[in-house]
Amino acid sequence: MTGLAGGAVPRATDIALSLDRLRGIEEIDTAAATVTVRAGTTLQEIQQAVADAGYLFPLDLGARGSCQIGGNIATNAGGNAVIRYGMTRDLRRHPWGDYPCGVEDGTSAGAVHHPALRPARLRQRGRNPVAPMPDHHPLYVLLESSAASDVLEQTLEAAIEAGEVVDAILATSQTQARSLWKIREATGEFPVRLAPLNFDISLPIGQIGDFAD
Repeated sequence: MTGLAGGAVPRATDIALSLDRLRGIEEIDTAAATVTVRAGTTLQEIQQAVADAGYLFPLDLGARGSCQIGGNIATNAGGNAVIRYGMTRDLRRHPWGDYPCGVEDGTSAGAVHHPALRPARLRQRGRNPVAPMPDHHPLYVLLESSAASDVLEQTLEAAIEAGEVVDAILATSQTQARSLWKIREATGEFPVRLAPLNFDISLPIGQIGDFAD
């Protein structure tokens, strides 16, 4: 159980099934742009194997080093790139294997995409992230884009001139990008440190504006 938000806590009558021994990359088909893995394989293992083959596996979570793809599929995880690529089940090219009881079987297949720009490889982070800006703001947006840097700069400049953005930081290195993502991934520890409050929430895209207001 790698979740920190209390969303997968078994009851006394439940059975917790470990898939730790059901792990491994079975095939990366570069022609079909698919990867076939066992359900107990960690997300980070899949990301690394796919990256070594020159592709990108779009699903990314702060718990990538410990969460398993079977759990990602079962919970239909969203993650850091959900707006760009969709939920976990949106990535599939073939039906996920499962038994009638709902347990993922030995293999699952998900789509992989050629990255337009290789992103920083993100690993498990430490604690106590540093505030990215000297001034406090009520709302922050962390955005990772595969667009060319000059296009992104022009977009940010237009948003600032329109009053839609007050301030912005554009990562110029993988180290800086990792430090920014560290802040976002730290929200997974909030339920442990600030219980019973939970800040790691998600909303339908159409409701984000109303929530911010």
